[in-house]
Amino acid sequence: KQMQTLYDFVIKYRDNDDNRILSKPFMRLPTPKELPEYYEMIKNPVDFNKIKKKLTEYRYRNLDELESDVMLLCKNAQEFNMENSNIYEDSIILQS
Repeated sequence: KQMQTLYDFVIKYRDNDDNRILSKPFMRLPTPKELPEYYEMIKNPVDFNKIKKKLTEYRYRNLDELESDVMLLCKNAQEFNMENSNIYEDSIILQS
């Protein structure tokens, strides 16, 4: 229950300035065909769809494991994207 609540909060979080849902670009990873360099750089790719699947399959034993995947998603976004890009900045907000 707590895990679902946390997931829902992060997924629905909106930017204060323009009311954008920040999680949108993180829902689905690009395919290796769409963006092969992403998979060359990022060793443990994860998106919110994958996190949701693990959540619904009860594969998280505790809140820390869920939080760890969300942090990994954000870290991957920061590693791959340029500083000051929207996706980089949004990942920092979602991380907090």
